[in-house]
Amino acid sequence: MDQPQYPEVLEDLKDKLTELLREEGIDDKPAGEIAFRATEMVRLDWGGLNLYIPKGRPLGPSDRDLEIYRRFSVENRDHLCKEFGITTQRLYQILSAVDDYMLKKNQLKLFEDDDDSADEEE
Repeated sequence: MDQPQYPEVLEDLKDKLTELLREEGIDDKPAGEIAFRATEMVRLDWGGLNLYIPKGRPLGPSDRDLEIYRRFSVENRDHLCKEFGITTQRLYQILSAVDDYMLKKNQLKLFEDDDDSADEEE
């Protein structure tokens, strides 16, 4: 009797975990065993759930957007749009987003954590 095939998504997860463990210097056999055990843990705990895994928000602008920001000038606006295959409107959205990111990244914080200061006043 044929044994059922391991689900594709779990096989992919196991392969990715094995690769990550190998990159961290763990030998092939233990890396594969640890990855399989972790994958089985996920299968047993979450198997059968209709699970949505969000992509999350990027931690900052993409390399492409930083390149556009770095190279931008009013004179080369049309050239950048053509080179990167974007509209002028999208160009200005990118510039605004990167500008906001740079401002927040470089701006000093007035308070370490606003929630902590509110608790102290009570």
